[in-house]
Amino acid sequence: MNIIEYAAQNHNTFAEKPFGDIDSLILCQLFYAKMEDVLDGEGLSRTETGYTVKDFNKAEYFGSMFNDSITDEKNKELSTVCYASRRYRDIKVKNLYNDTNNNDDAAKQFAAVAFEIDDETDYVCYRGTDGDMLGWEEDFDLAYKSVIPSQKSAVRYIEHFYGPGTEGETKKLIIGGHSKGGNLAVFGGIMCCDSIRRRVVKIYSHDGPGFRSETMHEIEERLKEKPVAICRQIPHASVVGMLLKSQIPCTVVKASAVGIMQHAAFTWEIEGDAFVEVDDVSESSRFIDGTLTQWLKSSTDEEKELAVGLLFGFLKSQGIHTVQDMRNMRPRQIKALRDAIQGLDEDTRDIVDGLVKSLFRAAFDEMVPDFLKREEDNNIE
Repeated sequence: MNIIEYAAQNHNTFAEKPFGDIDSLILCQLFYAKMEDVLDGEGLSRTETGYTVKDFNKAEYFGSMFNDSITDEKNKELSTVCYASRRYRDIKVKNLYNDTNNNDDAAKQFAAVAFEIDDETDYVCYRGTDGDMLGWEEDFDLAYKSVIPSQKSAVRYIEHFYGPGTEGETKKLIIGGHSKGGNLAVFGGIMCCDSIRRRVVKIYSHDGPGFRSETMHEIEERLKEKPVAICRQIPHASVVGMLLKSQIPCTVVKASAVGIMQHAAFTWEIEGDAFVEVDDVSESSRFIDGTLTQWLKSSTDEEKELAVGLLFGFLKSQGIHTVQDMRNMRPRQIKALRDAIQGLDEDTRDIVDGLVKSLFRAAFDEMVPDFLKREEDNNIE
């Protein structure tokens, strides 16, 4: 069973069945729909705070809300189920904020929303990467920046709506996110002011990347002062969740897809009211972890920044704008990437090469090394 089937079958309200791990992932995925793009539509004024999940169920909104060409059909199916669901349809949606900045100096893809679970509790959800390479590039920016713009926004958002003197100052908070949103949930929920952190019931990170060592140390110190329950989950072939290190224990979830496609929430398997757990991550995930760890240890922040810029700049130049585009790369594009890497100086080449191999291993799972070797053997022109 996946999250769509779970939402379709689970008719209990939150008063009848408490909020749980699967609900967190469902709301994270529901927020990938671009709700902000229809807030000026009929009945959804930007200044109104009383609309609910079911108010977005209008066919004329769907073209705007489901437009990232990655998981649109699945997300539309999940959203339609939630719009009709006794458990989800009457959840209030409020405090929606979106800020995307594609400037070269400060790439940022940030969005957050609050779902009112009951009169006392809000679920604060941070949107993760949505399949666009801008979001993936920002994920890798974490490798050489102590704090990225979205992390600063995560703290500002929660303090703006739930800090002292606000309407939300007495609310209990559950905070969560998928992908980069999971990183933002941990950062925002731990690095916010003490008056808010005391009201945080739980934080969810669904396949979210980790943190640089200095940031992780500060998070650990704050957790010693005021412990907060953190639920960190990764699929067994995790890629994003293996970026950087995290001392936060994780649960490994069984998923039905291959490689990096396990990052999609729709592939996570469910039995009853819980995700299906496995003992450890896959061989390919350990390979990626080892490759990325070596890359992080063996290069300076300047070299990391250069490598990330070169790789994602090249992908954009080849029309590779999404994860699916990467999986569908043509042989000529593979050759062009290989040639571009060979043209770099030796130190930079080694760094970029390691990063590329980890990404391709993630995209194609076990097939990648053989696939790349086959292209070399064929000597494609």
